[in-house]
Amino acid sequence: MPSLSTTAISETVGEALAPLLGESPSLGQTFELSGELRSQGVTAQVPFTGQLEGLVLVEASMAACSGLVGEMMGDDELPTEDVLDGLGEIANVLSGAVKNLVAQDGYSVTIGLPHIHRTEPIDAQHVVSLHSGEATTWQGVELTLCGHPLKVWLGFGAPKAKERERPHVLVVEDDGSSGKIAVRALQKAGYDVSLSVDAIEGIRQAVQERSSLVFTDIDLPAVNGAAVVGALQVVLPDSAVVVVSGLPEAEIRGLLGPAEGHVRSVLTKPLTPERWVEIAEELLGPVETDERAA
Repeated sequence: MPSLSTTAISETVGEALAPLLGESPSLGQTFELSGELRSQGVTAQVPFTGQLEGLVLVEASMAACSGLVGEMMGDDELPTEDVLDGLGEIANVLSGAVKNLVAQDGYSVTIGLPHIHRTEPIDAQHVVSLHSGEATTWQGVELTLCGHPLKVWLGFGAPKAKERERPHVLVVEDDGSSGKIAVRALQKAGYDVSLSVDAIEGIRQAVQERSSLVFTDIDLPAVNGAAVVGALQVVLPDSAVVVVSGLPEAEIRGLLGPAEGHVRSVLTKPLTPERWVEIAEELLGPVETDERAA
């Protein structure tokens, strides 16, 4: 599970709930347990899936729910259905805060819809576990909000392996044969690759894909490759740019002007497939073997 302390969870719960009622909750005892969670009273649980599977669960007595939601809605005579919907909204707010919290640990999750459960008789217990049946680690905190006690539980299954993002490489080349050779070689080496045949489209793609490396020709139709280099120097200053051209190097450097400082290398066409990959690996490092394209 992510490295979340009960302190971090308590602070997140407090910060998320304070705007609902205009006051911060009073935080009490914290809990940690593994396995099934046995709750009483009314619960609102919101599942999350993705790189983590888990639940955000709010637990309170019916009386506390009525008082708390009544304070939130400005009406102390709400029908039961509205009270239960209000508890679901509280769970929704907390799940959004938890999504942001786990994102700080590098985990991406998708939040589901709240599910409300009312345990009857009042001393009965409701057993809660993940839908997958996976072993669950629970962290909980008691709190009092506007004089009403409740508990908030956060349950996690084992984290899934984080997907590593492959570096994106853009090839700006109007020569179809040369462009296809580059794309095939780089894809085979495991890079995420796009091809553009003109400067304007190349700049747009580089920004959209947040390209780590851009290979560009200089002699392009309409707008030359120097415009690509100059634009990327401003909008993607951390990208590596390599010029690949059949023009003499002195002429290339003259066309680049001040933008030359953003160019990592100037290469002369034609390049072999191995050379395209060699340059990418020099600037970005090789892609891990299990990420390489088939």
